[in-house]
Amino acid sequence: MRVLGLLMGMAFLVEVTGFITRSGNYNNSPMYNSFVCTEFVLVLGLARLTVPKWRAHLSLAGLVGMLVLWGDLALRNTARVLLQEGVLVTSLMLAVVCLAVLWHLANTMDGPIWRRPAFWLFTGTLVYHVGLLPMIGLMDVLASRYHLLFMNLYVMVQVVAVVRYLCMARCCQLATPAPGTHG
Repeated sequence: MRVLGLLMGMAFLVEVTGFITRSGNYNNSPMYNSFVCTEFVLVLGLARLTVPKWRAHLSLAGLVGMLVLWGDLALRNTARVLLQEGVLVTSLMLAVVCLAVLWHLANTMDGPIWRRPAFWLFTGTLVYHVGLLPMIGLMDVLASRYHLLFMNLYVMVQVVAVVRYLCMARCCQLATPAPGTHG
């Protein structure tokens, strides 16, 4: 629960800061780039806690994702711009990991999967990262040619972020023992 709490707190802070600073001249790319690296490692860690036998595969995925982010940073030679390719690759990787974990849970758990905290954690994370893909992938084209569409698409990313937080809240609710129980 601590890792989830850290992830939720950081994600919320980044989204609120991004919302506040998007209309100003503040460059929040370094903050977002740092968050992408941290989130990537934390989500892979949560996947490892959920499916311990995937440790080697998830470690390899973590190495590949961090190398892609580092390579993107090296090619751009600055952290003051969004590491678009790195974000695209790591978001796609996290979406695949979330799908794999959800598939694993569906095939190994008894009872309804939606009654399990992990279902809500990985579903919310999946929705968020799949929602990021068109925004980040089309960012340069939309920002330069269709600024209003770009700003509206950014709002859609905030909508999927809210869905993510609601899913994480449900995860926490299910993971918390009811009053008077021991667990």
